[in-house]
Amino acid sequence: MFFQNLFGSQAIKEFIPHGNCLLWRSDLLLLHVLSDSLITAAYYSIPAALIYFVIKRRDLEFRGIFVLFGIFITACGTTHLMEIWTLWRPDYVLEGVIKLFTGLVSIATSVLLWPLIPYALKLPSPARLEEANRRLQHEIEERKGKEWEIRRLNANLEKMVEQRTAELVAANAQLEDEIRERRRIEESLRESENRYRTLFEQMPDALLLVDIESGALIDFNPKAYQNLEYSRDEFSKLRICDIDRQESEEDVRRHIEKIRDTGGDIFETEHITKTGIVRNIRVNAKVIQLNQKQLIQAVFTDITNYKQLELTLRTQQKKLEQSQHRLEYIVNTSPSVIYILSRTDNPEWPFKVEFIGETITRVTGYEPHQWYRDERFWIDRVHPDDRATALENLKQLFTHGELTIQYRFRHKDGSYRWFHDKLRLLKDSDGNMIEAIGTCIDITERKQAELALKEAKEAAETANRAKTEFLANISHELRTPLNGILGFTQILQKQTDITPKHREYLDYISRSGHHLLMLINDLLDLSKIEAGRLEIENSVFHLPEFLDGIAEMFDLRATSKGIGFKYEKAPTLPEYVFGDEKRLRQILINLLGNAIKFTHKGYAALKVFNRGTTVCFQIEDTGLGIAEKDMERIFLAFEQLADHDSTEGTGLGLAISKRLIDAMGGRIDVQSTAGQGSIFTVSLSLPPASNPSRSEVDDTQIIGYEGKTRRIMIVDDNSDNLAMLSALLASLDFIVETASSGKECLDKLATFRPDLIMVDLLMPGMDGAETVKHLRRMDSGQEVKVIAVTAHAFDDIREMCLKSGFDDFITKPVDLQDLLKSLQTSLGLTWRYALAESRENRQMQTVRNPA
Repeated sequence: MFFQNLFGSQAIKEFIPHGNCLLWRSDLLLLHVLSDSLITAAYYSIPAALIYFVIKRRDLEFRGIFVLFGIFITACGTTHLMEIWTLWRPDYVLEGVIKLFTGLVSIATSVLLWPLIPYALKLPSPARLEEANRRLQHEIEERKGKEWEIRRLNANLEKMVEQRTAELVAANAQLEDEIRERRRIEESLRESENRYRTLFEQMPDALLLVDIESGALIDFNPKAYQNLEYSRDEFSKLRICDIDRQESEEDVRRHIEKIRDTGGDIFETEHITKTGIVRNIRVNAKVIQLNQKQLIQAVFTDITNYKQLELTLRTQQKKLEQSQHRLEYIVNTSPSVIYILSRTDNPEWPFKVEFIGETITRVTGYEPHQWYRDERFWIDRVHPDDRATALENLKQLFTHGELTIQYRFRHKDGSYRWFHDKLRLLKDSDGNMIEAIGTCIDITERKQAELALKEAKEAAETANRAKTEFLANISHELRTPLNGILGFTQILQKQTDITPKHREYLDYISRSGHHLLMLINDLLDLSKIEAGRLEIENSVFHLPEFLDGIAEMFDLRATSKGIGFKYEKAPTLPEYVFGDEKRLRQILINLLGNAIKFTHKGYAALKVFNRGTTVCFQIEDTGLGIAEKDMERIFLAFEQLADHDSTEGTGLGLAISKRLIDAMGGRIDVQSTAGQGSIFTVSLSLPPASNPSRSEVDDTQIIGYEGKTRRIMIVDDNSDNLAMLSALLASLDFIVETASSGKECLDKLATFRPDLIMVDLLMPGMDGAETVKHLRRMDSGQEVKVIAVTAHAFDDIREMCLKSGFDDFITKPVDLQDLLKSLQTSLGLTWRYALAESRENRQMQTVRNPA
């Protein structure tokens, strides 16, 4: 059906005319297609056959021409295939390219074929090949005949060779046996000689072979000449008498004859090395037979070290004997009793005395043999009150390894003596007890001294408490009137209607009162320091502001005295530091006060600089100075130098400053020349600190507080104190009620209903602490804030107050700033200031009267 459609007349009619039309007949078209297809198939199969032939015949000449013929025939087949293709598709360009390629391959084939024709003509014809084969076959037959003859001759020869080989093998076997035996004998001889030579050469001692007749050296090992520091050649030329320090040549001859007669000898002598060193030698000589000749074999053993060791041992033995005598003397004359204990099997008494020094007789009155006979001799004479404890402690020696005990022991005279024993356990490498070594000392006198010291200490503590109580009472009695003086002074100083002259008088009263207060505080500080109760209270403070305040204070003092004042501070100083601001101020005030007090012309100076975290305060003056002989006295309490014209003060300033500096971990250095001035340098560790958060302080005068009116009750048995505090608080707009005793306070509590109560601690009858105790039990007194007011300034009083129910604590004389701070903290107040109110009034006046 396909071919009908392809070659039918209808298809021919519809055929697009191109190329040869083949008369537009289907039978002609079919004929051409069939013929070209057969030609193509034939052309493609011929190259395949050629390629297969070339692959199989790799020895074939001219293989390239066969390949080229295959390409040429393949290209011809492709042109016939294109004849069929172009009947339907007009790809004449492709057909032309293929024909061109076919033509090129044809030309190349013809070009390459002609040069090969001469070589092809030279190839032999089949006839010539046949003749060559016949000659070759004849040669092969002749060769086979000759090979058969050769094999026959070889067979006869092999039989003869086998026979001869057997004979040779037998002869060789016999010869090899002889050779092996000879080699074995030679090897044994070599091994024997090598062993002997090795022993001879490596022997640790010197070994010599000596001719018994002539005395000459026959042989020697390396140690013989090495020990004496010679070379082999040098030593071979020596005689025995050349190296022997004790024997001459004749002596050596006689010795050889003795050895020959006796067969051997062992003796000691001395040899000299090449460098002249004497060595001790032990000689072991005996007669031997070597190669049918008699020789002397001499072994020289160097015993120099042994001799030295023997001498050392004898010396050590003598020293040991001396040490033993000394030890016996020490043990028997020592004030301590030395003893050794060994272990027993008795669990109640695990030790017995193995050794005890003769000192025991002097210490206890008992002879040493009495301690050896009875295991319980010691424990039976220990004081009954100490016996159980001593025995229990002694048993713990197994656990702790060391032990110290004190006990009372009954002397032979019947008195009890205090003994101090110290024992140590000795163990072997496995941890088993060997023995215990102990010492015993009579400490009766020390115990008596301790008892006396204890009684003295108690007496001193009693005196110290009496002194403290006395100082507390004196402080209370002095602070009470000062409270009135300084309190009313502060009230009057707040007034604005006093004259300048009266204000000057008030300032004088205030300075005098504060000076007296400073003296009282110095006495209290000294008492605290001596009692070890002084506490350093560190906090963060502004160092430049602190120094400026100190400098401003003493600048005024120096100016009023008519001398100069210098103030220098290094720019590297930290702004904020961590330290005790109060104690530092006290130190600087004492030192600067002395500088100005003892300087009548010139200047006083404060210079501050730092080295890392250490801040140095240097106080200079051009005053009287300090003599060299007085330098050690200036820091003593109550000391005042006789050549200084001022007797003001108590002589405590420098003493307290020195002790405060020591308590703060610093140091104070002094440089001074009498008549020229002094330099005091205080070095303290003040680490830099960060800026603490704090509210801005208004330095204007406080005249009241904001908010509702607060009610305060003052409780004090001293009417002056009541009057002063009442006036001071009333000036600040507080409603004030007073009570002269604790009972009156409790009676007025319900009617007055105070917000805060200020209570004096020391009152007759019910004191301040008892008053607060009753107050806290009342419903109306549980929430009331209570401030203790006392003339006692010791820290333990403050702690006692806070533990007794007080909310805060202030001392007399009452400082206005301390009082205001305590009131603000206790009541949560916000203060009103005079300057602020005057500023508000001016602003209101400006509003009423605008410009």
